[in-house]
Amino acid sequence: MRNSPNGKKICFFIMFSTAILSLFATSSTKETQTKINRESTTIYQLELPKFISSNMVVQRDVPMQFWGWATAGEQVKATFTKNANSTTGTTTVDNNGKWRISLSAQTAELTACTLRFELVNRPETAQTLTNILVGDVWLASGQSNMEKKVSHLLEATQVIAEADNYPLIRSFRASYNAKSQPQEKVNSSSSPWFICNSTEVGSNVSAVAYIFAREIYKSQKIPIGILQSYRGGTELETWMSRAKINSDNELCKVAGRIATMDSTNANNYPSINFNGQVNPIVGFPIKGFIFYQGESNTKRALEYRLMMKKLIEDWRFLWKMGDLPFYYVQLFNMGIAANQLYEEGYWQDVREQQEQLLTVENIPNIGMAVTIDTNEDPNNADDLIRIHPKNKLPVGERLAQVALKRTYNMNIVGESPVLSNYRIRNDTVFLIFKNVGNGLKIKTGESELKGFAMSATDKVFKPAAAKILNDSIIIVKCNTITTPVSVRYGWSKNPICNLYNSVDLPASPFRTDVWKSGYAYSAFASTCPASSDASLISIRANGAKLLDFNSEKLYYNLKSVDIQQISAYSSSPFATVSIEQATSQNGRKATITVQAEDKSVKIYTVYFENETSTNQILNKNIKISIQDKNIVLDVIPGIYGTLQVINSIGQSVLNKVINSNSSNEFSVKKSGLYLAILNTSYDDYTLKFVIQ
Repeated sequence: MRNSPNGKKICFFIMFSTAILSLFATSSTKETQTKINRESTTIYQLELPKFISSNMVVQRDVPMQFWGWATAGEQVKATFTKNANSTTGTTTVDNNGKWRISLSAQTAELTACTLRFELVNRPETAQTLTNILVGDVWLASGQSNMEKKVSHLLEATQVIAEADNYPLIRSFRASYNAKSQPQEKVNSSSSPWFICNSTEVGSNVSAVAYIFAREIYKSQKIPIGILQSYRGGTELETWMSRAKINSDNELCKVAGRIATMDSTNANNYPSINFNGQVNPIVGFPIKGFIFYQGESNTKRALEYRLMMKKLIEDWRFLWKMGDLPFYYVQLFNMGIAANQLYEEGYWQDVREQQEQLLTVENIPNIGMAVTIDTNEDPNNADDLIRIHPKNKLPVGERLAQVALKRTYNMNIVGESPVLSNYRIRNDTVFLIFKNVGNGLKIKTGESELKGFAMSATDKVFKPAAAKILNDSIIIVKCNTITTPVSVRYGWSKNPICNLYNSVDLPASPFRTDVWKSGYAYSAFASTCPASSDASLISIRANGAKLLDFNSEKLYYNLKSVDIQQISAYSSSPFATVSIEQATSQNGRKATITVQAEDKSVKIYTVYFENETSTNQILNKNIKISIQDKNIVLDVIPGIYGTLQVINSIGQSVLNKVINSNSSNEFSVKKSGLYLAILNTSYDDYTLKFVIQ
């Protein structure tokens, strides 16, 4: 067989088969070795944002959100451990190397927790974050007066020394990062979370934000985190996303200015600070926002209300946590020409725009800290001292009071007195305020009210004498004006003014008229089409909102003993409003003409129907009626507040708490003309009625 042809064939086949098997075996061995080599040389990455670090505070009562970057296709596991109890989550890294994990919500926790991140089956990638607390996180933003650190305070030495008493206050600071495009990561020089102790707080924490956090902590006794993101000298639109600017037609002029800006204004290019300092932290769960800005927008002051409204909309939309609280600071008293009674100016116009966010716009869950008395050295010739007051302790405290009242539902007077409505009687104006606490008062140490000016139809303002009539009403008169039309208070850049409520919060500057600003503003180049918005956002009668106002409703019929003075506010800052007031001669009808920037016009009419008593439904929530000599107030569940009744000579004859979900009946013993001031959680009302 060995020598046969068939034997040779078999031998050859065996040799060939062996060679093939050997070849496959060699190939398989090489592939296995290559895989082993690849496994051994691959560097598996797991990166966290700078604001996800040890010492941080995570927001309580909402799902925790974490994200970062890692090797594509790998599994990321997160483990949060609190009091030996752990919650975990896993997710797959996408093809772009990004990942995001949501963990279950946690209640407030004062003891240190841990947070571990790792790639599954890659123990070398594990990162364990320690000393983590669960509490409330607030984002602090704005320009230089938010940026000024604790070391800037008048009380810096004491505040820094006491900081070690508050180890549950933590902070993260995003450093300057002006960018033309949205960034995923904060600047590498940003400070990870740190404890706000006496070593760190002086030079690394905003004075306003720290005092705010300290006051919230002292009240609530939970950890407080501060996300710091600010930059001095920045305009409002630098903190707004380009997506918002480009998609919102009302912001066209902001986008239109971009083409006219030069390199010398690089730090105020729209969205430039948002891109690098806010966009990277969007979505990190927070409790709310505090904001201190406005000085850099004075050259376009009359647009500020619209711009702030859009910024609030923008940030709330991006965070996707509903109507997050947004609390801001009204501009302080500033200027070397101190102690002015009255003057027109851009600083005053910005203050009014800030106040109108509260009183004119219908923006939920916002609040304002009034700081008209906080510049401790307004006459100093040094611009830097005048523009950066060191008296920021009350600024932070007042922001905290707003938050404690509105967000933490504390039964306190948390806000400054604000004009609610007014009445003009012959030569006297009666001003009615809300947020008065136990009553209005003159600043401690002073004996007479200051800061009031009055004008007739000639728009010439003269000094006026003012007196506190009762808890919530001030009467104003001027000897040389017999038919007053307008009263203004605190209307100058650095005004004389000294009206406070019972908890020493100063009244916000105000005016009862809606005349065009007397300050001349420069026009800015724009390629935008002229706005066609000729609608109103609010109509007021003697300063009180019309209850059934709707921008599309053009006719209103009010029942009133007296003809009231109408004020109206346009939706667009580029529209003009003119008002023909109601008189007995023109049929008790006020006509409001709104002309849009493109000259289109919309006309609103308010007619006053004569009535001598009140028996009406104010809205679907509240009904008030007069029965015999009793005031009957019916309210639905969830409505609460107070009712004050004033007689014809200004005396308070009734001051009662309203009970929700019930019929409230209050007795007024004497016949006569009365004013009912109703302050509720729904809105504020003033009604006149007669007790027979």
